[in-house]
Amino acid sequence: MIALISPAVAQDKTPKHKKEFKDMTPEERAQKITDRMTKQLALTEEQQKDVYKINLEHVKKMEALRAERKAQHEKTKAELDKILTDEQKKKAEELRKKREEKRKNGHHAEE
Repeated sequence: MIALISPAVAQDKTPKHKKEFKDMTPEERAQKITDRMTKQLALTEEQQKDVYKINLEHVKKMEALRAERKAQHEKTKAELDKILTDEQKKKAEELRKKREEKRKNGHHAEE
């Protein structure tokens, strides 16, 4: 029975809730976090309003930082691509894929 699981499904170790969270708007994410905190901490209605505002601000800032980090990564890659040979670029890409695979499997990337 286990052999019937496809390799694609077996390799995807990203928790379902993280995938769903990624597809949400900042407002939806902030609300989900606030709802969880309300349940866990028994927040009052007044606290929920304040916590939601804080969570929304945090989610938006983190989204902006993620976009900034991605842009910087792309800029760095473009600069390196101007210097590296085709062979070096290929090897660098292979190493990146290995690091990404280790990260997906819950291992820290080795340098």
